Order: sequence, then C-alpha cells, then structure tokens
Amino acid sequence: MKNNKSNRALRVGTNIVLILLLLGAFQMFFDENYTNDHFGGLFLIAFWMVRSIYGFTISLKEGNKKLALIDLGLVIFAFYFLFSQSIKYFL
Repeated sequence: MKNNKSNRALRVGTNIVLILLLLGAFQMFFDENYTNDHFGGLFLIAFWMVRSIYGFTISLKEGNKKLALIDLGLVIFAFYFLFSQSIKYFL
C-alpha cells in the first residue's frame, strides 16, 4: 500500500511541474517580446529533462535497466544543453 502512495505522490508532483513548465514555455513563446523565445526553448528543454528523470525512476522501479540508461542519457544531454545555453546567455 505504501508503494502505491509514493508512486501517486511522485506522479502528481511530476505532473504539476511538467504542466507549469509547459505553461511557462507557451507564455514565453506567445508574448509580444520576441527575445523571450530563448527562455521558452529552455523551458521546453527543462520539461524534457524532468520527464526523462521521471521515466528514469519508473524504469528503475520496474527493473528495466536498458530504458533507464537511455533516460539517464537524455537527462545528461538535456542538463548539458541547459547549462551551456544558460552560461552563454548570462555571460
């Protein structure tokens, strides 16, 4: 029973974060200031990274190690891209 509650809490928390990231990305893309499009793209990359982290945890719980490694690779790639683009923007 405890496992179902922890899975539900993880799923609900992850879905809230994903919805907020998508709303932020769409707001950045469709506002009047065209320079915010860069931030909208970063929000979408962050969405992809959070979704991959969630998939990684689910794959590990189910014992699917190959899919977990693929998700981990996507997380590392997304983090590298976010980090490099953020450094380029702020410096």
